[in-house]
Amino acid sequence: MKVTIYTKFYCPFCRSLKKFLKQKGVSFNEIEVSDKPELHKGVVRKTGHKTVPAVFVNEKFIGGSEDFYEWYSQNS
Repeated sequence: MKVTIYTKFYCPFCRSLKKFLKQKGVSFNEIEVSDKPELHKGVVRKTGHKTVPAVFVNEKFIGGSEDFYEWYSQNS
């Protein structure tokens, strides 16, 4: 499973998701977009998801943290 998350350093949901992934032993690629508004806008255009975290699994957009938790509970 290849997990990529777009985050902002001040986002509590991002911190919680990263902690969850580490506890589960799931490796992930983090793309920090706090200082990269154009990169974040690109994710929004691609997905319609306006907040972070934005989670992709195997390059498929899953959603935000709650969406990922639900997906994980069904697919792990």
